[in-house]
Amino acid sequence: MKQTILFAFFIICVSPVLYAVSFPNALAAYDMESVNISNNLIDVSGNGNTSYNGLGGGGSLVSSNYGKALRFDASSRTPLAIADTPSLRLSQAFTIEARILIEGACVNNGGSRNIDWVRVVGKGNDAENRNYGIWYNENEGWLFQIDPIGTNINTFASVAQVPIARNQWYHLLGLYDGSNLKMYVNGIRVGTDTAISPSQFPLDSSPLTIGGSPSEHSKHVGLIDDVAIFGYALNESQIQYQATGVPEPASLFMMLSAFLLFLASKINFNRTSRDYNSKLCAFFSHGHDKN
Repeated sequence: MKQTILFAFFIICVSPVLYAVSFPNALAAYDMESVNISNNLIDVSGNGNTSYNGLGGGGSLVSSNYGKALRFDASSRTPLAIADTPSLRLSQAFTIEARILIEGACVNNGGSRNIDWVRVVGKGNDAENRNYGIWYNENEGWLFQIDPIGTNINTFASVAQVPIARNQWYHLLGLYDGSNLKMYVNGIRVGTDTAISPSQFPLDSSPLTIGGSPSEHSKHVGLIDDVAIFGYALNESQIQYQATGVPEPASLFMMLSAFLLFLASKINFNRTSRDYNSKLCAFFSHGHDKN
């Protein structure tokens, strides 16, 4: 019975394991773990691309499966914003990624469009002059988009009519390898499209935003975590690593402690069992001698 209880305790300890990812040579990366003294989200890549409007309207850091996550409620239409820098204007191979969990219906950003598509992370304005972005529409699916203005070209890798569940984590990744755009969901490629010429990529001074586009379309309601921009195309093994993650250091310690406790209890249980068996054998042997 004691061993069963300790085994159950071990399972309880390791079940809520938190996962972390690394952002090797990222141009900008946000693990949602900390803010600076001005309550602006810190860029953990070390490149100083910190947000300039705090956590955006209605944004807060909350506990999640991956440490902390940025949560947007339905009270505001303002996404989190990071100032434009030349390094974030992308026209060569690149990768963008984020984890999201949808908690409720998106909210209109206040523009002329109805509630529809939500930009999880991306750069570019709302006049169809978008350098890059990962989007979703609960009724239509996922979208990885580059959309230059004035060319009548809308190039993207997307999946239409794919069910999107609420209260479930998704890892979203879009990459441009120099020729094609590719969209991945939970490490699985779900869309590919031939890209336009790099000379047609729209590069402007619009901010990088998380949780919605600047003023049109809709704003995310739910959690966002592990956002990163890379100036190169991740390979397949890197994509799988980013999608899966590794246990957080705190979780590794918790797992090790629980395992050692379980191992110690098992050893103690076995010793106790042997002692009991020895005493039982001695009792019967002693009783047999008396007869």
